[in-house]
Amino acid sequence: MLRTEIGPGPTERELDAVEKRLGFTFSTDHRVFLGAGLPRGSSRWPDWRDGAAQDLEGRLAWPVEGVLFDVEHNGFRHRVWPSRPAEKSEALRVARTELESVPQLVPVYGHRYPPGTAGEHGHPTDTTGLPREAARWELVRWWLRLLVNGSLAPGAGGDLITYEGWAALARLRSLRPLVDRTDAHNDPPTNRRADREPLADAIVEEARRMLTGPWPPRG
Repeated sequence: MLRTEIGPGPTERELDAVEKRLGFTFSTDHRVFLGAGLPRGSSRWPDWRDGAAQDLEGRLAWPVEGVLFDVEHNGFRHRVWPSRPAEKSEALRVARTELESVPQLVPVYGHRYPPGTAGEHGHPTDTTGLPREAARWELVRWWLRLLVNGSLAPGAGGDLITYEGWAALARLRSLRPLVDRTDAHNDPPTNRRADREPLADAIVEEARRMLTGPWPPRG
């Protein structure tokens, strides 16, 4: 099972309002991920719907603050920046200027931060510039990885992929084997553990097979 509760996902309008209020942009796949369901019940997941503005602002500021800390206390300088000034205050000024030129990092979970670049995808988490289908495939791939590494139970993960992946991707045949295995696993008559375990293994094996093949799988 998922290790945290999943609530209803925010609407596009809600996500737009968060972006406007806090001054950043969600990446496309981050929007799709949140739209599928909003994790809650753990402080490691940002609460984009009801979270305090101060908490969310702190999470958004954390990556830059961490870099500036290393600039000030550990002599850090990125290799593409200008030569480090001798004065610490000037080194911090240069670092701030350079950091302002790169995309804002947006928290997904804990210290996992994809860049908040509208229209981009492929960050393992619908705007113009990218077909929604591509972002949905990235979400499916993420769920498959969770199935394989054991973070997501086969029945729950298979359901997510069935309803948020397969159904949203025009019920492509390439996902049908996993959908069929999930249906068999979750079928009410299959209520004995001895019956369910082989079916759970079959879901995980199909997830592993898909991850090792061409991506996205077509057909």
